Parts: sequence; structure tokens; C-alpha cells
Amino acid sequence: MIALAVLFALGLLSVSASIPVWTCSRGRLDLFLEMCVHRLTRSDPTSWLLLKRAILLVGVVGGGAIAFSRRWVRVSAPLAALAWFAGLGGFLVETKMIHLV
Repeated sequence: MIALAVLFALGLLSVSASIPVWTCSRGRLDLFLEMCVHRLTRSDPTSWLLLKRAILLVGVVGGGAIAFSRRWVRVSAPLAALAWFAGLGGFLVETKMIHLV
């Protein structure tokens, strides 16, 4: 059950990590400053940052719930696999977009 919880949490963590790629129109997102940083300018990120935090919160809370619910394996195992494949797909799309640009 702990492995399923970790798989779920890491899957949604990787989904939320792939979101900042699309939050800035120019430059890159600096997570510490929470600003889009470009060589010449600085700007605020779009509202995707709130979605990123919400997905991260769902991953941590859902991972904790999966770790302590032994009777819900039939539900938590497909959810963990879906979260993991969504996170892996996000990284594959992000990598493919970086190489295309």
C-alpha cells in the first residue's frame, strides 16, 4: 500500500511539475520568486500556478489516504497507475516539445 501511495504521489508530482512549462509566455518560471524570468524582463505567471498547487495537494493527500486504506486496493491501484502514466506522459510531452522548439 505504501508503494501505491508513493506511485500516486510521484505521478501527480510529475504532472504538477510539467505544468509550469506553459505558464510563461516568455522566459522560464522561477519557482522561488514565482515569476517568469527572461533575460530582459520579468513578469507574473498566469493562473496555472494555482492549478499546479492544487494537483500537488491532491497528490499528497491522496497518497496519504491510499497508504492507510487497505480495503480500497481495487480503487487505489488503478488510480495510482493512472497518476503515474499521466505524469510520465507529461514528461514525454514536455521533452518532445523542448526538442521541437
